[in-house]
Amino acid sequence: MKILDGTERKAILIGAQEVFFMGMLLGYAGGKRRKSPTGTRVKVTKTRWRKTVSMWIGHFKMVDEWLVTNGQSDASAGTTTIFFKLESWSGWLPVWRMSYQGSYPKEVIPFLKEVLCKAYQSKLFRGGRGPFRVKSEKLFVYFNLGETADFSDFYGHEYIEDAQCKKVGQHDYMGMSLI
Repeated sequence: MKILDGTERKAILIGAQEVFFMGMLLGYAGGKRRKSPTGTRVKVTKTRWRKTVSMWIGHFKMVDEWLVTNGQSDASAGTTTIFFKLESWSGWLPVWRMSYQGSYPKEVIPFLKEVLCKAYQSKLFRGGRGPFRVKSEKLFVYFNLGETADFSDFYGHEYIEDAQCKKVGQHDYMGMSLI
């Protein structure tokens, strides 16, 4: 197998970041409100506790999977992995991955999805989550304390406060390039 040089790695990661934004708009944040871009195939699988969105575009495949307990708790966790079809690899090479975990109550989920969706639409990468701070009309405030905006290596903490400045939910996240 041929080892990727710096230029190839950079080009693959630039493509992966574009696929990330498109795929996330088709997944949790965008849900059924988004249409698949031309040339994109999307497969959605769902059980009582897991939902997976798989998207293929060109030489990229993205798998976004999140887990919930459907009313047993507000906890959730997820992973997003992007693969690249590399001829010298003879298959799909995992090139990037992120994960998150935490909990949000149902009443803030629409606001969280709105924050994430706007970040993905504007192609703002801050750890794969939302911007630094967003205030909602219903007096929720979203904060993202990401340590870096670098697509190839990041980690951070996001949370939402209510009108009384009380934290009502949070997620920790991390991710990195695998090439």
